Amino acid sequence: MEIPVLAWEPLAKGLLTGKFHEHQHEDGPLPTSLFSDSELVMCRPIMNLMRLLGAFEGGKTTAQVALNYIISKGAIPIVGVKNVAQAREVMGAAGWNLSDNDMKIFDERLAEMDAEMLRQNMKSTFGDNRGSLLGCLEELRLNDLLRKLS
Repeated sequence: MEIPVLAWEPLAKGLLTGKFHEHQHEDGPLPTSLFSDSELVMCRPIMNLMRLLGAFEGGKTTAQVALNYIISKGAIPIVGVKNVAQAREVMGAAGWNLSDNDMKIFDERLAEMDAEMLRQNMKSTFGDNRGSLLGCLEELRLNDLLRKLS
């Protein structure tokens, strides 16, 4: 029996859209209170990887790459959209797949980020101290475990 897993906050409160940078939000100079500078610095490598993968996939955004990764892992992302442009961006995550090699690299980078956050005893934006900035990472791990058990 296969049990689908829902990925809660798959874009990590907007972090994986690429609109947050150290000391500011892309829409202006005001700092964001959602993420600390250390969190933003910590996720730089994964954001750069998503930008690179998106470029190789014909100009996909970081949000589309993140959602495609989650879908490829077998989870169902719960995505909130506020307007038509965001809905179109979310739809751009479907109809293509990251390669097995891309998935492997993505998994490795996430594991490195997790390990570094644990090493620094950082709490994530989601309040856990397991290290994952991606709020859905634990759900994806649970999904992998459920697949092995079935």
